[in-house]
Amino acid sequence: MEERNEFNPELHLERDEVAMLGALMAHPGFRVFQKLCKTYVDVFALDMINADQANEKDVLAKHNAAKTAAQFYTMITNRINQEVNDYIVNARESEKPVDAGAGLDMGEFSVDSEEETQDAR
Repeated sequence: MEERNEFNPELHLERDEVAMLGALMAHPGFRVFQKLCKTYVDVFALDMINADQANEKDVLAKHNAAKTAAQFYTMITNRINQEVNDYIVNARESEKPVDAGAGLDMGEFSVDSEEETQDAR
């Protein structure tokens, strides 16, 4: 069998990066992102279906584009799921949870201001 030299880019994610992926998946906006991705995969598939059947090169090109779009979406989704599942299974007790809301601007909030709001009710 002939030996082939292939470029195989392997990306290793750090534990905090995987934790961020988990926080991203838990965010309601992630479902919207998935919906958009699936829609564009469907756009490529529909473009393939509507290809000019008399033009073999057009059909093949659109088939390749649709297949690539579907494979990319499937691969990225599977990778995210695998990374996050591995992170959950191998969670370390000593690790502090990632604060997904750390970047949110909560304004001037304190326990005193919360009590004042409840007293006003």
